[in-house]
Amino acid sequence: MLNTVQVPKQFEPIFQKAQEYASKYFKEKKEEPSKGTIEIFGERYILVRAASMSIDFFETIENLYKDRGKEEAINVARSFLFDIAHAIGKQDAKNFHKKLKLKDPIEKLSAGPVHFSHSGWAFVNIFPESRPTPDENFYLIYDHPFSFESDAWEKKGKKPDFPVCVMNAGYSSGWCEESFGVPLVASEITCKAKGDESCRFIMAHPSKIKGYIKEYLEEEPKLVKKVTKYEIPGFFKRKQIEDERKKAEEDAREERDRAQKYFDVARVMFLVIGIDRKVRLINQEGCKILGYNEEDIIGKNWIENFIPERIRDEVNVVAERLSKGETEAFEYFENPVLTKSGEERIIAWHNTILRDKDGSITAALCSGQDITDSKRAEESLRQSEERLKILFESAPDAIFLNDAKGNFVDGNKAAEEMVGYGKEELIGKNLSETGLLSEEQLPKAVKHLEEIVMGKPTGPDEFTLKRKDGSYIIVEIRTFPVRIGNQTLGLGIARDITERKKSELSQDELIKKVDHINKDLKEFASIISHDLKAPLRGIKTLANWILADCADKLSDQANEQMNLLLERVERMYCLIEGALQYSRAGRTEEKWVPVNLNNFVPEIIDMVVPPENITVTIENELPVIDCEEVHIMQVFQNLLSNAIKYMDKPQGWIKIGCVKQDGFWEFSVADNGPGIEEKHFEKIFKIFQALPTSPYFEGTGVGLTVAKKIVELYDGKIWVESKVGEGSTFFFTLPKQKGPRFAGTKMGAKN
Repeated sequence: MLNTVQVPKQFEPIFQKAQEYASKYFKEKKEEPSKGTIEIFGERYILVRAASMSIDFFETIENLYKDRGKEEAINVARSFLFDIAHAIGKQDAKNFHKKLKLKDPIEKLSAGPVHFSHSGWAFVNIFPESRPTPDENFYLIYDHPFSFESDAWEKKGKKPDFPVCVMNAGYSSGWCEESFGVPLVASEITCKAKGDESCRFIMAHPSKIKGYIKEYLEEEPKLVKKVTKYEIPGFFKRKQIEDERKKAEEDAREERDRAQKYFDVARVMFLVIGIDRKVRLINQEGCKILGYNEEDIIGKNWIENFIPERIRDEVNVVAERLSKGETEAFEYFENPVLTKSGEERIIAWHNTILRDKDGSITAALCSGQDITDSKRAEESLRQSEERLKILFESAPDAIFLNDAKGNFVDGNKAAEEMVGYGKEELIGKNLSETGLLSEEQLPKAVKHLEEIVMGKPTGPDEFTLKRKDGSYIIVEIRTFPVRIGNQTLGLGIARDITERKKSELSQDELIKKVDHINKDLKEFASIISHDLKAPLRGIKTLANWILADCADKLSDQANEQMNLLLERVERMYCLIEGALQYSRAGRTEEKWVPVNLNNFVPEIIDMVVPPENITVTIENELPVIDCEEVHIMQVFQNLLSNAIKYMDKPQGWIKIGCVKQDGFWEFSVADNGPGIEEKHFEKIFKIFQALPTSPYFEGTGVGLTVAKKIVELYDGKIWVESKVGEGSTFFFTLPKQKGPRFAGTKMGAKN
């Protein structure tokens, strides 16, 4: 039967075994007063009066440290007793484990409380919620019902306001640390000596014990008021403090040595000036700047000997205010100093004040950087910049600077007069935002920027600019790459050639050229048309050969698919031809046919191939219109493709509708996709202004621009209404009778 320790049921067999061994161990006790020895099982022991290691020890330390106060004395005593007991506990455990040949951590632990009881320290009651594990999660909660330390205080009739069982905590944590091979500390949270019901301890890893105590008190709120002045000790804390103090002193000495070396080798002047204005200390760089030896400077009045006479009064005021502690206004200060040769050097000072141990100001520590050469360079640069500015502003041609992204950086007076804007209105704005260039001209401007980035000059090229007052001018622009700092900018020189162009070309021809001719687009479309038609012809020929030679060998389904392939090839051929014709819109006559949108729109839906998770529906009957088929197909195709491409819902829908209005049809394409912020409603219809609304697709920023151009070609309008997260609806109108804005064509609609 266990009578030396109380433990959870599952541990009783192990502790019973330890109790039996310890009982035999302590029965072999030999006392020989004639030799002054006490031996137990061959080990020499000593008997110490319990109170001497508890209350008497605290009183002794309190008397020794009375000049430092009672609280510090108690802390010293607790630290000392814990450290001693912790070391004893570790060594006793090591000796006992060796004799019993114990390997298992729990078996090693079991010997501790039993040995503890037999040696008169305390009886141990280990709680069931304890988790003695050989890692940082070790947790032991236990009581000492008969602690020798609390007993000593109670018998002497003294009631402390702090837990006193320090040696018990140290010894038990030392034993367990040796048993489990992990650092452990124990803290007494309630103590019978100060009136609590029990002496209760929590033992844990140093990094965990605070958290465990907090958790325990949250579970036992009634103990919170009783738990006062408990301490979480560190092993050999006093020694650690002394070691830390010694290390701090060594670090301070090393820091002073480094500072002294830095003081002497620093490339700035260091100066200590007393409140009497005399130099107390100066480093080698200071002597070098002034041209004097150190002994010629130390002890001299700084202001009277080393400051030019014309500013001595000003510097005296600064020194006086620094001596009064007014550092904010003069922490950084510039003034010239007088060298031995009579030359003046400009020094940038950083000033701080020095105080003695009583807080009185004794001197000023000044570090000074010789900035004479940089000041002269700054002045030379300022004069050079002033000359360039005069040339820049006086130039008769407009001169401007853009960065590589097309943002306006600067411009001269002639540039302001040319466009009618003050440069402050344009600085920071992109070419696409200023309104100076039409959308058709932006690609050419972008090409200029690309050339500039590559370090190539461009031009002369002609651009039509829209001035602030709404009028148009034609300018000839040359651009040159220039390097300013670490940035490549484009320096543009523009000359107004409007009058010259008027003499070469009539106003009607000029407007026709601006509105309808896009040579680059025409050439691009022709090349694409040629390169795509050739492989299509090859596909068509090959498919016809297969059908001609193998039709009787193919299944019905295969024959049907081959015919479908031929139809798709033919349709693609028509689309390419239509795209080529569209690129020539405004220059050639278009072929118009009646188009029943009820049949045509489903074909477009099939063409864009919606995924299975997106449902496309036509909400009401669509009209029959006279139009050029490719144009209308491009409008619907672009709107549907965008809705599909940017769909972010697992179950998406797209709804196509049409409403009859007075004089026109209003079409709509609605979806439940991600939506668009209102600030982007206009931006999305500008070329190359696609929004990054999908992580999987990146638009070109062309589709909506093409749709807008086609709709406006027929005097229609296109716009969007949207809510972020709910979806978007794109609307466009087509007049019922009015034809597109170019000659020789006509468009209408039938109910």
